[in-house]
Amino acid sequence: MTTTCMKKTFNLYEANRALVFVAPVTADIARLFLTLEGAENSQKDVETLHKIQNCINELKQVGCICRDPKIGLIDFPSFYKNEPVFLCWQLGEDEIVHYHGLQNCLGNRQTIDEDFVRFNCNAPLEFAGV
Repeated sequence: MTTTCMKKTFNLYEANRALVFVAPVTADIARLFLTLEGAENSQKDVETLHKIQNCINELKQVGCICRDPKIGLIDFPSFYKNEPVFLCWQLGEDEIVHYHGLQNCLGNRQTIDEDFVRFNCNAPLEFAGV
């Protein structure tokens, strides 16, 4: 079995519940990035970058990964059929409906189906007591 160093993992239910916190923080990050695009004041840029980093750190504390702060792309470490995957959510989506392998990214997202729901968990099966 392939494992990665995932400190926190989620099942689909847990990740969707986390969106209550994750979505507003991700929206803040995207909004802050927009202010950088038109900014001409380097001191303000530094302050904005510091705020963005603080938000990203908040997401890390939850256990998710901010893959693309500009578009609000967030990954939640998980397992599917005993293999590590990422549940993938993007700002504007109502819930998590995609996942991808560890080496894949936004372009390779797969739609979550019944099979995924059945075999998704937040730990490898041998650690989940199955």
